[in-house]
Amino acid sequence: MQQCDTNAPKLYKQLVYYYSLLDRYSPTYHLLLCFQKLNIITIIYLSIVKFILTFAKYIEMKKNEFYYVNYADRMVISNLLYWQEKIQNYLIEFYGGNRINPLGTTFGDCISKSFYLLDYARDNPTMFRGVVSDNMLQAGAIIEYRIGDIYLYEERQQHVLIDIFCSAPWNCLPQPITETRKGSAPWLIADIIEEITSDSSIKGILKVAAIPRAIESYKSIGFEENPDGSREMILTEERALQFLEEYKLRWR
Repeated sequence: MQQCDTNAPKLYKQLVYYYSLLDRYSPTYHLLLCFQKLNIITIIYLSIVKFILTFAKYIEMKKNEFYYVNYADRMVISNLLYWQEKIQNYLIEFYGGNRINPLGTTFGDCISKSFYLLDYARDNPTMFRGVVSDNMLQAGAIIEYRIGDIYLYEERQQHVLIDIFCSAPWNCLPQPITETRKGSAPWLIADIIEEITSDSSIKGILKVAAIPRAIESYKSIGFEENPDGSREMILTEERALQFLEEYKLRWR
């Protein structure tokens, strides 16, 4: 009688047991043999699929790698001006050229935030932070180091306020296009966290005034709604470091 490998799949062990009971020339024997071959083929097929999916994920990660910029130089300003040009193009292509149509959407938010981002970056280049991929600015933010209240009835603390946060227009459309680069926003948050947690005086505290549509996205990072401030969300040092560690393990 054939011995069954205890580490083999349950179905395979059952097949081996049935083989031992059957005559080698019986039709049932050959039928079970076919099932065994099919099982092996399935395992091989699933292994190939797993390899393809893993490789595809690797390619997607390499495609969507970004580098951090912490100053609004001429390249950044040029990119922000290009955002305005693309916004006009997308308004025509996706929204019939009417600025009212995208109101209440992520792209509608991008229209207003990108304008203020350009204005602030010009006047305060050292407050600008962004991420670039394929020589194009994919997301940008204005951050401000402050000393102030985080929670009512507690001491004033030094923290970082994310004043404006905006992804590139092609990353805010209702459907992906050739220029779309996924993951720029969380990558930028991770880089900002890495910057501020390297300064021991900041204690890694981030504060942002989130619009309603962005609240869930901030929560997925670890921000918590501040019960003492309307629309304010706080990312503590502990949650910031936890997010950064998990993000690096997954994407970098």
